[in-house]
Amino acid sequence: MCSPDPDEPVPLVKREAASELRARGATTGLTVGDVAETDTAERAVHQALGTWGRIDILVNNAGIGGRG
Repeated sequence: MCSPDPDEPVPLVKREAASELRARGATTGLTVGDVAETDTAERAVHQALGTWGRIDILVNNAGIGGRG
């Protein structure tokens, strides 16, 4: 999971999703950053490789949403 703003707390929906996945036996990870920035993608890959040793599947599912 990726959170867009490193200065904002992880949104509740992402924490809940991670909690549900862990309850089902999964290991979860979170990368904080703007997916439009190359550095965010590189950090996500390094974190995934560091945690699981490999990446089997990547899903590009980024979107733009408005507030208010």
